[in-house]
Amino acid sequence: KQTDITEQFSGVDEESISFQRMERVPGCVATVHVKTTLVPQSTSTDNNDPNEYRVVLQGTSDALLSGGLVEILSQILAGTDDVENENGCAVTASDVLKLKPETLTTALGLQNVLSRGRNDGMASMVRVVQNQIQSLIDDTKSVVDEANEQSSETVEPTSVETSKSNGSKEHQPTVAMLLSGG
Repeated sequence: KQTDITEQFSGVDEESISFQRMERVPGCVATVHVKTTLVPQSTSTDNNDPNEYRVVLQGTSDALLSGGLVEILSQILAGTDDVENENGCAVTASDVLKLKPETLTTALGLQNVLSRGRNDGMASMVRVVQNQIQSLIDDTKSVVDEANEQSSETVEPTSVETSKSNGSKEHQPTVAMLLSGG
């Protein structure tokens, strides 16, 4: 069944978080690169909760069979073809983090038809995706924590002592400015 690419990427917008680059999958027979994007399932997403994201996988391969395996994994992770988790919901990033890479091809009924190298490559793909998901969630969590720390910091007013022309000293308040972003 051919999947419409726009269907797979529906919901991928500025709220989504993506791994910065395609990452090479070690242990594959072919040269395979994958990139993971997390798409929030709602507008009130808790940025560091993997249950709040669905996963979109992009990948390339120099071999047709490996490219097919990337597409199969992409379909599973995207929750297409009626793939759901144990709660009957779309597959979440949390579900992907719980996958056992070594047993995925067995669960899909592919282990006996794939070579050992292809089975190992599929497990490596899952590990890379899991590492990317964890990295994205950790990065998002640290950004949110940093923003919360900055917003909760209190800035105490300070003053500068200046001398007047008559020799007396005067305290003048100073203005503190917090610059962030950049």
